[in-house]
Amino acid sequence: MHRYTELSENDLVRYLAKIRRISKMDNNDAIQELDEFIYNLCGLAASENSSQTSINNELPDYETESIENEIMYYRSSLEEYRNKLNTKTINIYDSQQLRSEISHLGQYWNKKALKKFGNTLTDLKREGNCLADKIEVDAYVKYIDDTDRSSIYNITSVNSILKTLNNAEACFRARELMTDELYDRIFSIKKECAWFRASKKIADAEVAKGGMNDKKYLKLIGEAEVMLKQDWSQIFPAMPVPRIESL
Repeated sequence: MHRYTELSENDLVRYLAKIRRISKMDNNDAIQELDEFIYNLCGLAASENSSQTSINNELPDYETESIENEIMYYRSSLEEYRNKLNTKTINIYDSQQLRSEISHLGQYWNKKALKKFGNTLTDLKREGNCLADKIEVDAYVKYIDDTDRSSIYNITSVNSILKTLNNAEACFRARELMTDELYDRIFSIKKECAWFRASKKIADAEVAKGGMNDKKYLKLIGEAEVMLKQDWSQIFPAMPVPRIESL
């Protein structure tokens, strides 16, 4: 590949990441960031055209300014996450998104940049990870609250709920935050999931019973028992399957 500048590949990748980040902003912010970015690039081009090569270990002004803007954008993002946390508008994907932003911060900084901003980078990543941990825990608690108040509509939602609850349990246990109350609430929702398919069959069976169709009633009850055994054993493998009459 023909190269037109003397920039390192890491620098080019960092500028590409900057362009992609600008593309996700709204118009006003994007125009401001783009104007500044082009200004920095023009400064770089002028420097190259005049053959002014830096021979010392100082980070060029345009790179310093670019990194400072990246740090400012990251801090602004942390503040947005804090606001969502304080207003309880977080969801279970926010911590994943934040961790992605943390991993990208400083990813393509060169050695000079890391030497100048290394301590700041470490502090910012530590701050971000602490916030991500808090968001993850609070988001799972909020998910449990929301799921407790809602109804299960189909088997797809059952699978999604179970996956999220299992992740929540793992999160709480890893951080030694699992309480009896949280355990009971998770168990209650899982029990409803285990009961979901069987309950539909039982509802149909009651309709058949009301229509004096005993044969169909017994058939549907039998199907409900099979479904309950399958689902309960999968969700609670260490617990005996209860009888339908006990639920």
